[in-house]
Amino acid sequence: TWSVINGTGSATINASGLLTAVTNGTVTVKATSVSTGTVNGTAVITISNQVTAVSAININEDDQNLAVGATLQLSVTFTPTSPTNTNRTWASSSKNFATVDENGLVEAVAEGTVTITVTSADGGHEGTVTITVVLPVYNSTNKTYYDTIQAAIGDADLGDTIEVAAGIYNEDVTIDSALTLQGAGWDSTTIQGQAGGNGALIISSSNVTVDGFTIEGAPQGKKTVTINVGTSNVTFTNNKVVTADNVNEENGWAGFETFSPTEQSNLVIDSNIFEAILLHNLSISTLMLTTSNS
Repeated sequence: TWSVINGTGSATINASGLLTAVTNGTVTVKATSVSTGTVNGTAVITISNQVTAVSAININEDDQNLAVGATLQLSVTFTPTSPTNTNRTWASSSKNFATVDENGLVEAVAEGTVTITVTSADGGHEGTVTITVVLPVYNSTNKTYYDTIQAAIGDADLGDTIEVAAGIYNEDVTIDSALTLQGAGWDSTTIQGQAGGNGALIISSSNVTVDGFTIEGAPQGKKTVTINVGTSNVTFTNNKVVTADNVNEENGWAGFETFSPTEQSNLVIDSNIFEAILLHNLSISTLMLTTSNS
């Protein structure tokens, strides 16, 4: 009798010993004696020049939201998993909302919903994913999207959480009510203060949390971050405060400013990075001794 053991390749064999190649690689063919049951011989066969056709292509990523200006790298899976021809093309149903390049990189352009389609060169099989492009700032409490951080703050109720997608936000931000402002991480979400403004971030309310931002001062800006007098229960964590060179030192202002303990209470300033800034009313030794800042 004849049998075949698939290795890196695959094949079939019939009762007469006719081997039919299926995929490229090596297989081992065995001839076994019917009368004794012993193997009389084996041979390793190398298969080449076989074409493995595509029967399906799928996009690995799920349908999802993508903020304006953000990008998403798509990937695919073929069936079978290693076809001979893996070439494919990408297309967007509306370039007004999102574009996709030849490598499957999607860039969100404007609010709307698009279908991204990948088509295999072999067989013309298709896979799709739906991308809903949304504004980059999201109040997760009232389920509303905004185009700027300040617009979201102005519309927020007490205790709301505002989520800010990765990106650079060229605006001065003032938090004047109790809320949580959550960035995507200091390495991806940046607030850049405006030239001549009062500061990139001013916290003038109690019961505020700011987490996950890089906050940069601006040329001729007075301050980078200020936590105003009279505030309490303010948490400022996992942020990066930078660019002292852009802070207007002539007015005696600072890159990061708080006030005295008699004027403020329960300030949690922890796990931040302060890079080349001036501190006002808050010493470096106090930061390092009481928190995990650097």
